[in-house]
Amino acid sequence: MPAADRADGYFNSSAALFTMAALVGTALSMRRELPAPIRGLLIAGACIEMQLALMGQSRGWLLTLPLVLLIALVVMRKRLRFVLAAVLPLMAAVIPVHLLLGVNNGADASSFERPPGMPAELDS
Repeated sequence: MPAADRADGYFNSSAALFTMAALVGTALSMRRELPAPIRGLLIAGACIEMQLALMGQSRGWLLTLPLVLLIALVVMRKRLRFVLAAVLPLMAAVIPVHLLLGVNNGADASSFERPPGMPAELDS
């Protein structure tokens, strides 16, 4: 697997990296000290990061996610606010799940061999 497919050399690290960023963004988005536009950007970023984590299709991520969410709930002071803030990123990942998981189904090895429009004789 090419190094661009992994964040730090471990197969499941991309999903874990995006999940950590989503949790931080969700936790910061519930802070009233931040202006509303910044909180909106943080929650939008958390939505994107949860979708990217789901696209990684990591079984290890799927098994550890409930544990990580439980630990986050134990550590947080305002648990109800965190749960309410986390609903949007979770729904953003669950609603288009069929599209996010099917992103790898359309590609096969032959589609990466030659760019479109490139003559076969130039392929070396």
